[in-house]
Amino acid sequence: MDVPGGSFFILTDENVRSYAEQAQKLMKQAGARVCEILILKPGEQTKSFAEFEKTSRWMLQNGVERSSTLIAI
Repeated sequence: MDVPGGSFFILTDENVRSYAEQAQKLMKQAGARVCEILILKPGEQTKSFAEFEKTSRWMLQNGVERSSTLIAI
């Protein structure tokens, strides 16, 4: 994974938010061009097509590219 100049999108839930924020901080320090976090509600209701659509729109609005890396924490 090439961090400097890279584009990263982190998906997490409220229960492990602090880990995602720590990863974001480290990636920005390492030179990531983009490193955004989307914090989801924990639980089964998040695993739906409606949430998938919401997540996809968020990624597009924040500049996701084919070379971007998606990280789930």
